[in-house]
Amino acid sequence: MPSGEEIQRALRGFVDTWRDYSGSEKSEAQTFLNQLFACYGSDRREVGARFEYFARAAGFMDLLWPGICIVEMKAPVVSVETAWRQVEGYWRESGNFDEDVPAARFIVICNFRQFEIWDFARHPNRPRATIDLAELPDRYEALAFLAGPTVEPGFTQHYRELTRAKSHETWAWAQS
Repeated sequence: MPSGEEIQRALRGFVDTWRDYSGSEKSEAQTFLNQLFACYGSDRREVGARFEYFARAAGFMDLLWPGICIVEMKAPVVSVETAWRQVEGYWRESGNFDEDVPAARFIVICNFRQFEIWDFARHPNRPRATIDLAELPDRYEALAFLAGPTVEPGFTQHYRELTRAKSHETWAWAQS
């Protein structure tokens, strides 16, 4: 697994490649996702993540990594919030009772410009993180599970923001 600095460096290049993308979901989603996995030192095929996995009640999932994650891609002009109903159906069908494969833990909804990351089984009422593409190198820990099935993501951005705000308040108080 690459170091955090190596992942951040790779993600900066990824951001540079995709920041101005304005095409369709279908034309580049798979390339985008393969490159994203590579930034985390993973090969999507080797870890078992599959494109266009068919779920009976929900249709085709853009990406299913059994037990780990579902990724639903949207075109850059489409808000990530529009995908929720569709993704909920995918999540319900992402597990396999007969093979003892649990439902995907993480759901990622992405429109090439923003990532919404859900841990639906633990926190079903709101995403754990919403990250703009440009922020991804600084917040890479939120997608750290892309490095491998045993890697836990980090959702500590709100603590960083609180720490910065608290430091500023303390500094301002000390100046008065």
